[in-house]
Amino acid sequence: MQRKVSTLAVGALAVSLVIPVYAQDVSQNPATARPTAAREEPREHEKNEERVEQLERKLEIIAEDLETMRREAIISEPEYKISHQLGPAASRVYSTTKPGVSIAGYGQGFYQWSDAQTNKANLLRQTFYFGYRFNDWIVFNSEIEFETKAEVEGETSGQSVDPIPTPDEEGEEGEIEREFEAGAEFAYLDFLLDQRVNVRAGLLLLPLGFINQIHEPPTFYGNLRPVVETAIIPTTTRENGVGIYGDLFSGTPASMTYALYGINSYDASGLEADGLSHVRQNGAAIAEDLAVTGSLQWQPTLGLILGGDFFAGDTAQNGDFDGKNVFMTLYDLRAQYKYRGLRVRALFAQSNINNSTQVNQTLQSDLEDPTVDTLNAIGSKMTGWYVEAAYNVLPWIVNRPSQSLSPWFRYSNLDTQQNVPNSIRNSSSFVTSPTFDRQVIATGIDYKPIPRVAIKLDYRNFNFKGTSDDENQVLVGLGYYF
Repeated sequence: MQRKVSTLAVGALAVSLVIPVYAQDVSQNPATARPTAAREEPREHEKNEERVEQLERKLEIIAEDLETMRREAIISEPEYKISHQLGPAASRVYSTTKPGVSIAGYGQGFYQWSDAQTNKANLLRQTFYFGYRFNDWIVFNSEIEFETKAEVEGETSGQSVDPIPTPDEEGEEGEIEREFEAGAEFAYLDFLLDQRVNVRAGLLLLPLGFINQIHEPPTFYGNLRPVVETAIIPTTTRENGVGIYGDLFSGTPASMTYALYGINSYDASGLEADGLSHVRQNGAAIAEDLAVTGSLQWQPTLGLILGGDFFAGDTAQNGDFDGKNVFMTLYDLRAQYKYRGLRVRALFAQSNINNSTQVNQTLQSDLEDPTVDTLNAIGSKMTGWYVEAAYNVLPWIVNRPSQSLSPWFRYSNLDTQQNVPNSIRNSSSFVTSPTFDRQVIATGIDYKPIPRVAIKLDYRNFNFKGTSDDENQVLVGLGYYF
């Protein structure tokens, strides 16, 4: 941009110098006058004046173009793109070329109407990315998040973890509890050795699913993240660790990105019947047990992505589970296809927990009165999947290349009590319910006046197996990153 502006400036200066010189020559230099009859001199003089006027008009056009480009250079935005396996704003520090600080962020808020729970208006998240480039190969990056949470006693709102409502846990309306939380989503050092192999160490986002590493609101459809990627994959999940990542096919049209990290493991004492959200340690971790997590994503051609991710490790963390380990595996398989205005996604995720009998018995014995209180049984297997499709229809309505208007649809199915040991299922101390097997139908429309701002309207229907007590929700909200 600066080179083009400089070129135009030089051209404008040259033309501005030529006009007066040329005008002076044609009006004062006798050598330019033709030896023609006196009646032709006025005609020649008129032609010279026309030439001067044409040059002046060209100079005005150049001056206008120069001013336009000057304004564009002042207000031009930095480039935002997915980089280093992070979202567009989260990877802002990598686009800097000189040592120094970078600041970015995102936020989202919405109004939620429900026919089964209290209606809420919530500024759900405001997040800031703070990065620092030390030199051309060492980078610090962090995400600091501020969350709000409004809960009504007897309801399963808990919006800070994008919950799934479960009818058997609902009760009468009670006292309203409002909470404010702040914490680090990630904070790490990157050692950029080569595009094929880089080292990352610190509080890391685990490379699981579509959303966990790329979760800025304009990058996904709807006001809330897909339920499978909050219940089965406990987005946003992060732990302390170190590992490597990169692109094995760097420099070729195809792409094969990977990540492999050693981390402190999850904590099985946080297991609940409706998912894995509370096994996360979020940087303040007991590290008696370690785990490994990794990802492999292949982009054979532009627009098509095929990937798989995993977590594996003992999660007992020296807890008293009758002397047993609590080895957990979590994996997902996913695919995405984009073509022009179309985007289609599909994801399957499953977790497996061994020695779940001992896990259930230990957690039930920790209840306030284990002789009376019952525990929603922890499944040894939790499974979920979803398919999603969206299409930008705005080009069919009006030519606004920087804007989009995308109707979308998502079908999700998940069962967090898919397998429960018979000894637990047959015990009166535990509750197993078909309501933990549920489907969620969500649809809506996202409008983006610019790629970094989204205005969202969506509808969600929760259908619980074995009951007719569906829940319907309508949400309208905003999401943005900068």
